[in-house]
Amino acid sequence: MSVTFLYSWHGFLVSNQAGINYALKPPMFTLYDGLIELPFFTCCDENNCVTFACTVCIPAYSEAYLPVNTPSHYNNQEVLLEPPPRALSVSIARALAFCKNNNAVCHILNTNPYVVTLKKGMKLAKIAGLIDTVASMWLCQPLSTKCND
Repeated sequence: MSVTFLYSWHGFLVSNQAGINYALKPPMFTLYDGLIELPFFTCCDENNCVTFACTVCIPAYSEAYLPVNTPSHYNNQEVLLEPPPRALSVSIARALAFCKNNNAVCHILNTNPYVVTLKKGMKLAKIAGLIDTVASMWLCQPLSTKCND
C-alpha cells in the first residue's frame, strides 16, 4: 500500500468520527460518533448463521423450502437471510423470514445436474436482524420556497 492511500483513509476515518468497539458482541464499526453502526461478523459464526434442521436430498434442477435452525437471540423477529460469502453446492435466496422457536424457512435452489445432499447442522446462510440491517431514517422537510418580498 502506498503512503498516500493510507493517509487518505486516515483522513476519511478522522473526518467521519470512525471508531471500533471490541467490547460489544459482535464488535461494532461506527461512523459519525455512533450514528451509523456496522457489526463485524465472521463468515460463519454461531451468532450470525442458520443451520439445517435435518438432512435433506435436493433433486437436480429443483428448488425447495427447507426448515433451518436460527440463533436464539433472533426468536420472534423478522430477519434477513443472505447467501454466505463462500461458495456452496446450492444457491440460497435472499429473503425476509420470521424466526419462531429457533426455526425459520429458507429457499434453496439446486442448479446442478445431480442430487445434492445437505447434512443436518451444515451452516447455510447468514442471518441479520432487521434492526441491524435497516439504516436509521430521519424525517426530511422540503426547503421552503416562500419568497420574502
